[in-house]
Amino acid sequence: MFYGTLTVGLFIFGQGYLFITLLLFWNVLKIIGGTEVKPHSMPFMALLENKDPVCGGILIHPKWVLTAAHCDKSLDKPVKQTKTVQCLSLPKSSRDPAGKSRCVVAGWGKTKNNAIKGSDVLRSVNVTVIDRRTCNSQDYYNLKPFITGDMICAGSDGTNSGDSGGPLLCNGVLTGVASFGYKCGLIKKPGVYAYLSDRQLSWIKKTIKY
Repeated sequence: MFYGTLTVGLFIFGQGYLFITLLLFWNVLKIIGGTEVKPHSMPFMALLENKDPVCGGILIHPKWVLTAAHCDKSLDKPVKQTKTVQCLSLPKSSRDPAGKSRCVVAGWGKTKNNAIKGSDVLRSVNVTVIDRRTCNSQDYYNLKPFITGDMICAGSDGTNSGDSGGPLLCNGVLTGVASFGYKCGLIKKPGVYAYLSDRQLSWIKKTIKY
């Protein structure tokens, strides 16, 4: 488990990663359920690893991967784009998904809560957005933590999915970054994602121009 103050923002680590700051105090997200992704259908997906996989990420520029704050790895050199390695375009403006919106998350996370290793293949699962009022209610997170406007709750049918740092895609648009959850697979403890607001999108776009 991770503990600390819950903070939302953006900062840069080295030259190659943009981090969404949503400091964890529970478990990193896992892939519970879902299906194997068709090879090369998500060419923007990045797996950050050293000796072992660390986090997921989203390639948004040949020199930049967007990921979660605790994923402290960096690129050795710019990525060469090919047919199977492509950057995901950032949206022109933010789109805060309404409750009950259907979205997709993906990653190489563990497929069971007691699993030792993550998945050997990229997997994705459909999730449903849960409005912030419901997510903050006593039946859900009960304000522990308080789900702010900088966060999105999403889960579905007992699933709670995505590598930390992986994308939340709503209507094919990058909307959030996987951040944390509580014992993945619990319907009333959905995954929590850092929301890519207009403010954050503006900062990201300015940063990757340099």
